[in-house]
Amino acid sequence: MNRQEQEKIECFKRNEKPGRFPFVRIEELRRDPTLIDTPWEIDDDPRWGRGTVPELALKYFPDRQGQIIDCGAFYGRFIRFLQQHHYEHLHAIDFADLLTTPDRTRVTFRALDVNTEALPYPDNFFDGATAWGFPEHLENPHHFIREVHRTLKDGAIFICSFPNIEHLQTRLVLLKTGEIRNYEAHNNHVMIYPPGVFAKTFLRYFNVVEKTFMRPHLSVPPYRFWKFVSRFLPNNKWFGDHVVYVLRKKSFIPYA
Repeated sequence: MNRQEQEKIECFKRNEKPGRFPFVRIEELRRDPTLIDTPWEIDDDPRWGRGTVPELALKYFPDRQGQIIDCGAFYGRFIRFLQQHHYEHLHAIDFADLLTTPDRTRVTFRALDVNTEALPYPDNFFDGATAWGFPEHLENPHHFIREVHRTLKDGAIFICSFPNIEHLQTRLVLLKTGEIRNYEAHNNHVMIYPPGVFAKTFLRYFNVVEKTFMRPHLSVPPYRFWKFVSRFLPNNKWFGDHVVYVLRKKSFIPYA
């Protein structure tokens, strides 16, 4: 590791805010595994609490014997949820192995850089796939989307979620500062999916079955007041912190 890389890492460690991370590439994580250490408590798994609607899996994955993959599993809270509901054939991938909450004997985990590496599964293998709060972290989501499509069976369901950039507060912050909320310099979100980009990427390979929002809130001063008010906000594109899509694999892709 050269001096410039060492200074970058030291700066990263000094300036780190609790629960916030600047963007670190997969190659950097693999060179220095300490960069994956996080201050999150197991029960405060951000991928679980912020962008997950586990009940959708129960609705759209009715076959408990089907092959299901969770992409970006993090601590594995969603995998544990599926295990508790008697799903038998579970798979999980992430950039690094942080899988601590589920029964490891009942899940196949693989550390993978989905920006460049193929999913190590054959075509038409999975009955369902999820990516909760994961697509916004990807440098090359196009490769990942194609791989999910390739490994899903025809007509199978892919559920994914990411920050809702149509949020009212996001619009106002962008107008005032030029920054996009949830994509500031101090976090590790790097890919944004406005409707047009979503249509050109995800919807090339999938049809929308259901779209929903979660965690309606406003986070502006005075914070305690708006935290209380957030309990009564509608769960829609104006106030939902995350958007969740239920997508069905297309069997025919024009120009593919």
